[in-house]
Amino acid sequence: MILKMDPGGSARDVTLPAEASVAPSGQMFWIVNAADASENLVVKDDGAATIATINQNESAVLYNAGQSGGTESSWVLIAVIAIALS
Repeated sequence: MILKMDPGGSARDVTLPAEASVAPSGQMFWIVNAADASENLVVKDDGAATIATINQNESAVLYNAGQSGGTESSWVLIAVIAIALS
């Protein structure tokens, strides 16, 4: 899934779905900050833990690691990528 978002004037939280509800594990999100000013997107898991902060002109790729050996599943930050939007 690719999400292009404009925070609309101030920093905004982006809450990812619960890892267990995303099937299959291995699914990724690419979130693009399309802000026209210095506004951040703060990416959080469903427990409100911050995973990444995406600044203006940046994007982030997040991966659902799934469950391994009965342990809690998790979202993993793969990359923060600078972008040029026009």
